Amino acid sequence: MKTRLMILVAVAAVAVACHDGGEGPGGGPEELRLSGVVKGEVVARGAAAGEVIAAGEVVHAWVDEAVNPAVAHVKAWRLEADGNGGLDGTTCYFPENGNDVNIYAMHGNFDYVIEEGVTGFPSWMMTCEVERMQAGEVGAANRAKSDLLFAIERGVSRGRESDGVTTRELTFYHLLSKVEVALKASDEVGDLTGAVVHVGGTLSRGYFMPDKEAVMEDAAERGKMIAPDRSSSGTIMIDTRVTGNFDGNTEYGEAIAVPGTGLFIRVDLKDGKALFYHSKVMLESGKKYRYNIYVGKERLELVSTSISAWETGTSDGGEAGMMRQVDLSGGEYTIADDGVYCVSGESKYHSLIIKGSPTVYLVDATIESGSDWSPIHVVSGNPVIVLVGTNRLTGRGYYSGLYYKPGCKVTLRGEGKLIAEGAWGAGIGSYMVNPAGDLVIESGTIEATGGVGNQGYAAGIGGSGDYGCGSITITGGKVTARGSDGAAAIGAGKNGPCSSIVLENCEIHVPGDGKGGLSGENGIVAGSVVPDLSDGEEMREKGVRVEGI
Repeated sequence: MKTRLMILVAVAAVAVACHDGGEGPGGGPEELRLSGVVKGEVVARGAAAGEVIAAGEVVHAWVDEAVNPAVAHVKAWRLEADGNGGLDGTTCYFPENGNDVNIYAMHGNFDYVIEEGVTGFPSWMMTCEVERMQAGEVGAANRAKSDLLFAIERGVSRGRESDGVTTRELTFYHLLSKVEVALKASDEVGDLTGAVVHVGGTLSRGYFMPDKEAVMEDAAERGKMIAPDRSSSGTIMIDTRVTGNFDGNTEYGEAIAVPGTGLFIRVDLKDGKALFYHSKVMLESGKKYRYNIYVGKERLELVSTSISAWETGTSDGGEAGMMRQVDLSGGEYTIADDGVYCVSGESKYHSLIIKGSPTVYLVDATIESGSDWSPIHVVSGNPVIVLVGTNRLTGRGYYSGLYYKPGCKVTLRGEGKLIAEGAWGAGIGSYMVNPAGDLVIESGTIEATGGVGNQGYAAGIGGSGDYGCGSITITGGKVTARGSDGAAAIGAGKNGPCSSIVLENCEIHVPGDGKGGLSGENGIVAGSVVPDLSDGEEMREKGVRVEGI
């Protein structure tokens, strides 16, 4: 987003810099004023977020003659923001000889005292700092102070306006990194009141070497002007922002950080428990890193993240890529690529159809099938479904809760819960007239019921009626499954076979045959089952616990 910042620069009449210049209309001196734009959201916020530099923030500007940049026309103009888009100072004019000028301007939290009218354009490496406290009113002021901005405008000539004033626009760029964090609470955690958020592993100091020759439109050239001080690592406290749904209205806690290092996110709950998420990225100059975080009872889970150019919001990809929100309110939604998607909220009679290998986050989603599809209906590809919060898939009529065609493989993972029910179909797997492909469960809590209402001879997970399924592999999590009318809880339907079941490091609960047998009706049934459920030693070696319900 391009944020407009109109800057009226009335430059201090100090030293040799601001003197009567070349003549304007009517023979008088030509006054130089500036207006400007800041690329992206200025974190130095005023009354309207992202529109102005906060009152009291200082910008310094230098002016050289364009034909001879070694000649300083204005040294270190000190301009103070008024909080309404303006910068206050005294008047300055173009050179007496009428030459065009080059203008350089910067804002930052420097360790060097810049003396108005005396300090030349910095030819040394300046230390810039970001404040560690970036939460609350104090934090807003600290972010304002910490934001490193730089602008160059070359070849500025007098405009010969009727009032003897030339106004020229500067474009400022962000040289540091911005981190944004929003939280959503799990049902187990509930209220996040009192939670404190830190962005850790970042740097609080960097080195800034301003370059008059830099092409500011080139992100790589801008990045060369900032280097990390790796001795300054620490944590930054930011505002705690909680949302019910990660959408376009979500507000974020913000941090300014020095690029050149990774980061982690820490949430301190009011009961004293600290939860962590470790990012895989390295912060880069001029980029914005957004994290949507689900707060579970024992850990933080990344729902989505994106990396974008701070000044434009254009995505550069990221750990999980730019996540797209699935909207089922208007009808069936088809995913036909390998992107990253988020499904949340409630939908009746509109299904999610998958024809690719995406990563799909289910975040407290409730989907009930319509007349043509299962709630989630995988036609092709090998999607990964990540469970966040509590999710429910309900198949009506012939359909299962989650269906995947033969030749497809669906992987379920995450720290959340999935409740899947089928009518004439399995909770997860085949339905009345179609066999299913392969399923992998890596983690999460799964509750699957087939043939709800004693219909369909359907397994909780696996086959339905005469239609079977491929392999079922469960390598983690807690799975509770229940079949109907002669079908297995996990595996074969009434007559439809299941090729194989592999269990490892998981907890399984099934009804069994009512006599303690777990491999018969409403138990675990397939062409091959590993480990041997009658061999307690093998089950212990595989980390498998199977109990009746």
